[in-house]
Amino acid sequence: MFGRAVYVSQFDGRLPDDGCDFYFTSFHIAEEFNDEFAGKAAELLRQIKANGREVIVDMSPRGLEALGFDSLKDFVKEFSADYIRFDFGFTEEEIIEASEYCGVAVNASTADAGFISQLKGKVLAIHNYYPRPETGLDSGYFRQKNKEIRSKGIKIGAYIAGDENMRGPLYEGLPTLEMHRHQKPYVQYEQLRREVDYAIIGDGGLSDREAELIASAKEDEILRLPCILDDRYDYLYDQVLTNRPDSPNWLCRVMESRQYATFGQRVEPENCAERTFGSVTIDNERYLRYSGEVQIMKANLPQDDRVNVIGCIDEAYLPLLRHLTRGCRFMLVRPTGRYRFYGWDNSSVLPQDEKYGKMTPCGLYDVLSELWCEETCAPRMRKDWSKENKTLGQCSITAFLVQDIYGGKVYGVPLEDGNYHCYNAVGDCVFDLTSEQFLPEKLDYPLENEQFREVHFLKEEKKQRYLLLKDKLEKHMKTAERYAVYFLYS
Repeated sequence: MFGRAVYVSQFDGRLPDDGCDFYFTSFHIAEEFNDEFAGKAAELLRQIKANGREVIVDMSPRGLEALGFDSLKDFVKEFSADYIRFDFGFTEEEIIEASEYCGVAVNASTADAGFISQLKGKVLAIHNYYPRPETGLDSGYFRQKNKEIRSKGIKIGAYIAGDENMRGPLYEGLPTLEMHRHQKPYVQYEQLRREVDYAIIGDGGLSDREAELIASAKEDEILRLPCILDDRYDYLYDQVLTNRPDSPNWLCRVMESRQYATFGQRVEPENCAERTFGSVTIDNERYLRYSGEVQIMKANLPQDDRVNVIGCIDEAYLPLLRHLTRGCRFMLVRPTGRYRFYGWDNSSVLPQDEKYGKMTPCGLYDVLSELWCEETCAPRMRKDWSKENKTLGQCSITAFLVQDIYGGKVYGVPLEDGNYHCYNAVGDCVFDLTSEQFLPEKLDYPLENEQFREVHFLKEEKKQRYLLLKDKLEKHMKTAERYAVYFLYS
């Protein structure tokens, strides 16, 4: 089952409804307690029940008091809460007593099996989420606790870090597993749906693209692999494919690909490059009767003159390859939903520097969306900068950073104030990561007025902003490398 968290401080009178089965909310954060708290909490619970969904409520004695109730039993009766997850402040005796009249969600991360066996009625076990980086559970302990709890016949839940509207005060995700903290929600979901019964978005937001991927996988249980393919092979997108049941561990052999090869097309040798982890390949005519076989690399393999590299799995989704097991049904899908920056749908270039892996401009946009800030904004625009208008005043430093990563040229759109709005052209790909600041206006991109960093960086403050953004990106990449270790050893 898939659930969404909705918090009183973020509740705007409407529930997110993207096919989730239940909702989770928390009434124990003291910072949320104010004059409006009880009224908003009551409306939130009423809407959930009106929608016919289950609700799991994280409760503390202080939260109960802030809601205006003297007893937990009265609260459960008033709002028909399906499960109460007891936070600090309740004794074991109180929780055991409560299990006689309401569903109880115990803390799966810390609960003792002996205590669980004393509970009556409906019981769930839901792991903690961990706001502080480096404190989430490791996979070994997670699976050990799950095994203990399953032996009692109890269902288990765990949290996924969201990718929008992150919950404070740290705004660094609310995952159960530390390895998930910087992963895409869909990547996290694909692991949790294999290991627990309830997967819950812990943060308040989920982007449309991730919600779409999760909803699709929830419906048909087909693994989606966002990837970039050479245009000539776009017929492979959105097809249900199968990993051959006899494929070796180090690659996936696409069972259906030889059927495509029977159409008689000639696959000439080209781009016979090294086959790195996540590469999508097709055997060329030098492989004789194997010509046309499509494979996905699950390990690094050497260059082979008989094999063309025709694409790659989007770097942010590479951890999904652990689930591409023998006999697995999967789909290759385009790497993004609809971004709002200009050229997103044609920005399929890859980095020149291997330290950026296979991060596309769309992937870079996702990262920079977390890094752009008031300090990196042009000084004259800072009073208008906000997280909702995050690309404001970021154009030139972003464009030159993009040039560092992908090469190409930087051009400028003349503005009425005499300045230029900078954007990038790399080969045939023209894109502008910071174009959203002009919406709903659409700019023209005629590939004129080439811009040079030597000129722009004569302004010391601009150079320093560029260096700040670059430093923030490099620190992010180092953090991502560290979390990749969690993936490799979990």
